[in-house]
Amino acid sequence: MSAVFRGSGGEPASESVGRLLDEIDELVEESMRGGEPRTGYNFGDPSYPPCPNPHCTEPWHGLAVTARMAFMRDYSGLDPDYDYDTDDSPVLCAGSARAGGWQPAPEDVIEAWRAAQLATFSEWTEPEVPAPETPVARAEKLWTALARPAVLIVVVSWLIALVSMLLPPAQWRWLTIGVGIMAPMWFGWLYARAETILPAGYARRRLRARPTALAAAALMIVVGWIPAHWGRSAPADAGDVRAGYFALLVACAVACLGHAVVQVGRVRLRASAEQEEFDAAEHGESLYLRGFGWMLFVLPITLLFGWIVGYFAFQPAAMWAAVALVTVIVATFFLEAAVVKIVTKAHDSVDIPMIVFFTIGIGALLVWSVLRLAAAPLRL
Repeated sequence: MSAVFRGSGGEPASESVGRLLDEIDELVEESMRGGEPRTGYNFGDPSYPPCPNPHCTEPWHGLAVTARMAFMRDYSGLDPDYDYDTDDSPVLCAGSARAGGWQPAPEDVIEAWRAAQLATFSEWTEPEVPAPETPVARAEKLWTALARPAVLIVVVSWLIALVSMLLPPAQWRWLTIGVGIMAPMWFGWLYARAETILPAGYARRRLRARPTALAAAALMIVVGWIPAHWGRSAPADAGDVRAGYFALLVACAVACLGHAVVQVGRVRLRASAEQEEFDAAEHGESLYLRGFGWMLFVLPITLLFGWIVGYFAFQPAAMWAAVALVTVIVATFFLEAAVVKIVTKAHDSVDIPMIVFFTIGIGALLVWSVLRLAAAPLRL
């Protein structure tokens, strides 16, 4: 039993293990006495033994070096899914521990393998070349840019109407200047960016071919200054404050008319590649969904906000101006969708009746909002 716990010299096993560990520590300290090389202990260390294989340029290595290992070092870096046990690429060196009998690696096999890997690696690393822009995509950029100021004018007017609930007329009336500068700012941005988002000269050629769209764009720039003119010139009495809300409504209605001219004119295409690719049904459906989105989300938010804030507002009736502004743009989207679907005959049996139903409801809410706004007493 005692022999189990003693070393070969008769000393206890624990002392034998301790002495062995001390010897290992001494060897490590001696090898590290000169300090670790800056490039690593064995990588690039000139004192580290080379591989005895005369056909191998690597330092001494116990495992076989494969073509995939060399490829990862030279090109792709370490593959996180790499598994040495399943590496079936050509062997460059069988390992430094192998005793003699060195043979050069088959160059033709290795070159064929590397060529196949480089082809796959190039496809993976080369940046994707974007597909050439279609005529419809270019036209969509232009018509969307021309129609967007109308939406911006409505949004700014809607925000002004909501904010005016909490402010006296002497304060909020100057916010109407924002309506006037919104459209010119957008067209200024479009003019500066036209050559980067569209081919050179494209916008100029298309607008000259569509004078109605150009006239609608000019109309949007002008009508934005209607409420701004009121805010600058009118005295702040009750009637003029009410007139200010109607100025916002008139500006938005005329801007939405310009929006309709652009969107409906979008379907009047000449015989070209654009005509062949343009999907009129999708265009009409997109307009309908925009109107439905405004009706489903913006209109309830306006009613809920106005109803809650109306108890504390300086001018609670201003909520009806905000509601009327939303109904104007919703009705515009619905009417545009109906015209596009009818002109292009891209509709089914329920499209037009559904659009008519929603348009009648929105129109009734618009009339109700205008009547409530006109009859409500507004505080100074």
